[in-house]
Amino acid sequence: MITQPLEIPAQFSNLMGMGAPQSVYKGKQSLTIRIILIVILGLVGAGTLFYALILLWERYGRYYLPAIIQAMLPFLIAALVSFGLALLLLWELYNRRKKAVVVYANGLAYSDRKGVITWRWDQINLV
Repeated sequence: MITQPLEIPAQFSNLMGMGAPQSVYKGKQSLTIRIILIVILGLVGAGTLFYALILLWERYGRYYLPAIIQAMLPFLIAALVSFGLALLLLWELYNRRKKAVVVYANGLAYSDRKGVITWRWDQINLV
């Protein structure tokens, strides 16, 4: 049986004294789906904002301002929600970009966007 060498993420390359890597667990990233959702939410937000501006353009001068704002409000709220969801998805992508765990012969190493944390097996009481 031929075993292929483990593909260790770059952030774990400077670890010393942990022994040979036993297994690697990378964070799952469905990057394509998230980017498609971000683009769709951005386009929906831009479209609803554009429609609200069209309402403002058509009704300005003919109607009172409270009536114009009342007509625009649902579209402005929809645009705000859409842009907010797109920003949340972007933030979530940023937070998950370097998450991984590598199990070594002498311990465990965890990585996220803040850095790498290592624990030796004698320091771990419960997993």
